[in-house]
Amino acid sequence: MTHIMIVSANGSEAKALFYLLQRAGLGAVDLSICPGEHLARLVAERGAGVILAEAEALGDKPEQALDELFRVAPECQVVLYSGNTVQMDALRTLKRDNVQMLMRPLRKTQIQRAVARALEQAGHGPRQAQCEQLLRIMTQRTLDDLLEGRTEEACKSLNALGLEQECGAVYLAWLSEPLALRESENLAAELRGRLLGVGCTALLRVSGGSLAAVGFAPADQQAAVMGTLETALKRYCFEHERKHQLSSAPFDSLEELPEALQQAAAGLGPRVGWAEPLLKPERPVMPVRVERVRQYIQEHFCEEISLESIAAVCGMSKYYLCHVFKENMGVSVFNYLIWLRMEEARRLLATTTLKVSQVGSRVGYADPNYFITAFKKQEGVTPTEYRAGQTVRRLNAE
Repeated sequence: MTHIMIVSANGSEAKALFYLLQRAGLGAVDLSICPGEHLARLVAERGAGVILAEAEALGDKPEQALDELFRVAPECQVVLYSGNTVQMDALRTLKRDNVQMLMRPLRKTQIQRAVARALEQAGHGPRQAQCEQLLRIMTQRTLDDLLEGRTEEACKSLNALGLEQECGAVYLAWLSEPLALRESENLAAELRGRLLGVGCTALLRVSGGSLAAVGFAPADQQAAVMGTLETALKRYCFEHERKHQLSSAPFDSLEELPEALQQAAAGLGPRVGWAEPLLKPERPVMPVRVERVRQYIQEHFCEEISLESIAAVCGMSKYYLCHVFKENMGVSVFNYLIWLRMEEARRLLATTTLKVSQVGSRVGYADPNYFITAFKKQEGVTPTEYRAGQTVRRLNAE
């Protein structure tokens, strides 16, 4: 279901547009009315795929508001309307394929056609998944800008996120063993939640065996933030038989952040090399469509899914899906699916007493024999042999 956001400074007009679209037979759409302030943040939070906006409602600088919006949601479709010819001519210089412009007075059929066209181009997945993808990508870009000294670009993103606090601290951590992709994402999500609980909004990334974060919080709360992060990492490393080292350095403004980053890195001593993949990511931020595919596979890998079903949900052909996924992820869709299934199978075999057939069923293999064959091909041993090895290892550790 695609979410359509109506943005207008005139409440009565916004309601009229709401009821017009509600009765327009546009299919499965979700509608909401929003103010023009912090438009990018609202789009990320609500996962909007189409925006019907009055140009005047975007503030004195609608070009800047649209720039912030497309940083967060580059594939979002926008239908702008206004009675100000000069302003609309200025906006046309943006030359974006995903922006349509309508002049007042508006006609019902004109609005309906424009929104219908935008919906055709949107091709968005489920609203919640889209919301999470947009926020994750935006956070990733902002953190990259901060850590690599692009302060001006970072300020634009922070403003779009609604973060006005400039003081905080840089946090870098080393882990004794690299984390798998899913482990990294789970740990990052848990740490963000814990830091938010002590009043710290954190842009945080876990990659391989290292962690980097920029946390925004008043100076008198930074000790509590550091304590929370240290406690959470200690508990995680204890449960997963790892060691860690955490270093931090405060900053009072974004201009001081590069120096704080160097201080935090120096605090890791000889282990500073572990932070390099975070400070200089090898890959650029993935396109929204690839993020959408990856998220869908992660959420449905335990089910019977195919290239056709993934392509249909994510709004692209299966041939383009295979090409763009391999290009950005370095692995095929099929191999990524197998990797996720085997990772979950190993976890279930090591931590539960489920039968091998039950484990196979839980990770998407209805045929137990096919699961055993696939597992042995990936791991070199059968599921039963893997479980026995894990049991011996656990007993030796005790």
